[in-house]
Amino acid sequence: MSDATQNWEYTTLKVVAKDWFLAGTLDQTLFDSRLNQLGKDGWELVSVFDTSVVKEATGEIVAVLKRPRRNQPHDTQLYLKTLLPDYEP
Repeated sequence: MSDATQNWEYTTLKVVAKDWFLAGTLDQTLFDSRLNQLGKDGWELVSVFDTSVVKEATGEIVAVLKRPRRNQPHDTQLYLKTLLPDYEP
């Protein structure tokens, strides 16, 4: 199926940086682990950005992912809650 006729579904993964009001550090191991889990289920990373920069410190990192839409309905929010127990939309 070509990209021109491909239907996509999208999801986001939000990760809160530790001590963002002081340093804004990201737990890279945790972030990589979450992305790898999603990648195993067909999600492809499209973009990553920070949403709340205060005094040059990052508060949240948001990753946008896509995958080909499945034939059957899929509750993405339920999936993410199951895959990532601490996930909050």
